Amino acid sequence: DPLSKLFGGDYAAPVVSQYMMHKITRDFVLPTIFPLLRTVKASQVDGIKTTEFLHTGANSWSETDLTALKSGKSKFDIQTDIKGPVPVAVVSSQEIPSKETKQQPEGDEKNSVSLEKNAKKAHFVVIGDSDFASNQYFNFSGNGDLFLNTASFLAKEENLISIRPKERKSSPVSLTRSQGMYILMLGLLTPSLVIYIGVRTWWRRRRL
Repeated sequence: DPLSKLFGGDYAAPVVSQYMMHKITRDFVLPTIFPLLRTVKASQVDGIKTTEFLHTGANSWSETDLTALKSGKSKFDIQTDIKGPVPVAVVSSQEIPSKETKQQPEGDEKNSVSLEKNAKKAHFVVIGDSDFASNQYFNFSGNGDLFLNTASFLAKEENLISIRPKERKSSPVSLTRSQGMYILMLGLLTPSLVIYIGVRTWWRRRRL
């Protein structure tokens, strides 16, 4: 995705900002970056509802020539490549009816009755990249929220799906000994130079 460069990323790490209507991406507006991504398409199966809920940008494409991809000279080939938007995440849901058998007195198994209970739902989510939730990318824009929302959906805790406030974290700067001495000397020399110039100017004016 050439637009990934605008976010300071690599063209092979597409930034996703198009979200389909789903509980996982409800009110989701933050872009997410995927450093190592592959296409994930939905297959329609009877009794299973499948939704593609993440798509790359319109200017992106799915590269099929790995040699060109590794060399950094990828170009869109209309004959073999897949033009964007490219689906990269799929969620499947299926209702599983639960039955309870009411047993009759012993010796009367033929008259056992099956009672339908509330159907249970099974969910399955496939995202074409796992690195987006690693420590390196978890705090990038919406990556962490997307992962936590997906986990909450699978755990049937949809009330936890949200965009969480970002916490400010301290980022200490590590300096070598020589760098520390350089900054210290610079901090001492700069005000000393200003004082020296000021005193010299004052002295010259006084002599005049």
